[in-house]
Amino acid sequence: MTRFVSEEAALEAGFRIVHEAANERFVLLDETDTVRGIAHYRRFAPDGVNFDHTVVDESLRGTGLSGVLARHALGHELVRGRPVKASCWFMAGLIRRDPGVLADGATYLG
Repeated sequence: MTRFVSEEAALEAGFRIVHEAANERFVLLDETDTVRGIAHYRRFAPDGVNFDHTVVDESLRGTGLSGVLARHALGHELVRGRPVKASCWFMAGLIRRDPGVLADGATYLG
């Protein structure tokens, strides 16, 4: 099983991440544009972002793609300069282990 440690490696393997702002989520797509993972968020007043759910297809668990998706979402311009919460245990754990994963100027509120 391939282990992905970067978004570049995932891209080379045919995966890409797209921000679907209207659906408040980031999606991991495979080479056929099938959704294989989701990092969902909700906005909170006045300008915060709460990541509340992250999941990848069961067949991709253990490949590192959850981490690739989470790092993309947390580092995205959507997060830049905003307060951030993570009610999703996966996102919360990633931020605790690597606070630098957050976009510039973001403040983690827990």
